[in-house]
Amino acid sequence: MGRPKQFDPDVAADKAVEVFWGKGFGGTTPQDLVDALGICKGSLYNAFSSKHELFTRVLRRYADEQATALTEFLTAPGPAQCGLGCRKLFG
Repeated sequence: MGRPKQFDPDVAADKAVEVFWGKGFGGTTPQDLVDALGICKGSLYNAFSSKHELFTRVLRRYADEQATALTEFLTAPGPAQCGLGCRKLFG
């Protein structure tokens, strides 16, 4: 029986976003991820299998969050002006 995970993979993925955002995929090393996530390399690879797998998960998570925010904005009642919600989405 394996040891239970000592970290939440979703929280780890949220932290990884910042690393990938700052350094890009190619500039991010496994050690960068280990340092940012506060886990050992074995845990990184056991949870995500590879840097690419973690990046894919992070990218999907980001896309889902953005799609949800856009859907909420588009389905909200009110005028179709670019108000505060629009500025949050589109800068």
